[in-house]
Amino acid sequence: MPRFKTTFNGYSARFSPFVENRLAVATAQNFGIIGNGRLHVLELAPGGGLVEVMAYDTADGLYDCCWSEANENLLVSASGDGSVKIWDLALPPASNPIRSFEEHIREVQSVDWNVVRRDSFLSSSWDDTIKLWALESGQSIRTFREHTYCVYSAVWNPAHPDVFASASGDCTLRIWDLREPRSVLVLPPTTWRSSLAIGTNTAADRLSPPLRWTEPSVCGTSGRLGPGRAVPSLWLGCKGMRMRFGECGARRSMSRCLPRLRMT
Repeated sequence: MPRFKTTFNGYSARFSPFVENRLAVATAQNFGIIGNGRLHVLELAPGGGLVEVMAYDTADGLYDCCWSEANENLLVSASGDGSVKIWDLALPPASNPIRSFEEHIREVQSVDWNVVRRDSFLSSSWDDTIKLWALESGQSIRTFREHTYCVYSAVWNPAHPDVFASASGDCTLRIWDLREPRSVLVLPPTTWRSSLAIGTNTAADRLSPPLRWTEPSVCGTSGRLGPGRAVPSLWLGCKGMRMRFGECGARRSMSRCLPRLRMT
């Protein structure tokens, strides 16, 4: 099995959406408590090993990274100094990073690129906020402020360009729609104590208060609501640290619409 020994502690690994044998690894010294960071770009060699093709050093630990969905050479990193940095593999290390967004006032815990629209990405931070970014903009497009504690993860729905989810240390999971001024669904801490799948009738029925869907419609992802009505599913990890939208079929299968969520 291929193995690569990083200098610092590993925090995140992401495969490139363009080059199937390439991946990025975000690392932080001293488990991210204090010290430097390093972003590794690795490739699977024909002989089966992992070869480092690029490495970028940072003044603070790196907690996450993600690839651009529009340019095979661009990477985004989440840093302990509150910055969101953009790296370009086509340029030498001395010319990187090509951009550093520094609006967060605490550690940036996660970054995630929109796989449908491909022109924007999210960052979540210990400053309790989530920010929406676009490369052509010199500042964030929008800031989401409803969480009351560190936001450890924010991820896009892989089938819908306007919908994402966030998990926070305030023990809530929120679903967001960019077309709405506020989050469209909040799961309070009493609704989950361990991993929970949202999107099946059985999971929704166990919630108190129960989940209900309005404006139901057919979507091209996993999960069911009644005969012939599919909705996206969402897995939430214990402690509200990480979650991922479920998906089936092609990675970029487009959904024409998404049901609106509300609590009853």
